[in-house]
Amino acid sequence: MTKSILFLVAVVCAVGCVDRTSLNDGTREAVASRTILLADSMSRDTVDLGRMRQGEIVRQRLLLENGYREPMVILSVSTSCGCTSAEFDRHPVQPGALSDFSFEFDSKGFAGDQIKHITLRTSASPKPFTIVVTGYVAR
Repeated sequence: MTKSILFLVAVVCAVGCVDRTSLNDGTREAVASRTILLADSMSRDTVDLGRMRQGEIVRQRLLLENGYREPMVILSVSTSCGCTSAEFDRHPVQPGALSDFSFEFDSKGFAGDQIKHITLRTSASPKPFTIVVTGYVAR
């Protein structure tokens, strides 16, 4: 029983330690990145930013995996709102390889549940891929 409790405490501490980091400029940055597979069988994925304070900027780093059978280049990225911006690698990504992708959400002027969309167009597919960004902005 004691070992189970100690294990649970260790897991909770580890998750709390790597979840997010607050920066001095009011930006919160995710420490652990997440991998999203881009492939013909996938058209969207969701990233939950969790709860944030109004006015906080949340930065999320992702790794995009090329699930196509050919090298892939991200041709364009568009967002559903000016509150969200993205940075991405413009170099060819070989099949199975990873590419850095990050975005920021500025919660200034927002409150409550939020849903934003980031649409990627690649050289490997005529279909766009959408990253749905969710979160809750507390006043």
